[in-house]
Amino acid sequence: MSEETQGTNGNQGSSTGRTVLIVVLIVLGAIIVLFVGALIGNALGGGNESETAPEAPTVAPPEPPADSAYLVATANVNVRSGPGLDYPIYGVMPQGEEAEIIGVSSDYSWWQIKIPTGYSPDGTGWVSADYTTAYNTDNVPVVGAPPAPPTVPTTAPPPSGEPYVVTTDVVNVRSGPGNQYDSYGVVPLGTTFPALGLSEDGKWVAVTIPTSVAPDGVGWVNTAYVDLFDASSLGTYQ
Repeated sequence: MSEETQGTNGNQGSSTGRTVLIVVLIVLGAIIVLFVGALIGNALGGGNESETAPEAPTVAPPEPPADSAYLVATANVNVRSGPGLDYPIYGVMPQGEEAEIIGVSSDYSWWQIKIPTGYSPDGTGWVSADYTTAYNTDNVPVVGAPPAPPTVPTTAPPPSGEPYVVTTDVVNVRSGPGNQYDSYGVVPLGTTFPALGLSEDGKWVAVTIPTSVAPDGVGWVNTAYVDLFDASSLGTYQ
């Protein structure tokens, strides 16, 4: 009786050991499958993913004079060339930054503020009132919206596999890699351009535009406002 009992316990222990081993092997197999699948997915899909764009330029307005109308950004807020989403962005004013208010849009939903002329030729920009708290605004004048910038026509999409960009906002197309260069006009969100190369600092990308706009058929857009695709072959554009 004692021997039969011992034999049964031994078989149970052996069975339990085999069960644990099988479970461990199944788990290890699943991990290996997931790991290999991830590697294959990256290899096949990597070329179609957009690269991470650099951060948008930071706009640091001059300190507001004492007793002036001013605002405080309650979130990181875009500074645009006009009071609306159809105007291009100069940069981002960080949360907590202050700016002098010099005007308000006719619908009172946008504030006109002073910013450095390095961002805006006339030293002004517009921010949405939804992302600011304003003070001393009783005497702020209503300012008319500036004319909408012209739209730059686009060229044919690039051949498959060639580098290209897609705009993620309304963006200026400039004659060179910097805000100090003249703007040919703007293009809307979702515009596709063949990409020619990057500026030396990687913050601007040269794109193909019609020669009716630029004699050399080249414009520049800020990489903060585009997604880059199939861009592994892009070098510095001279």
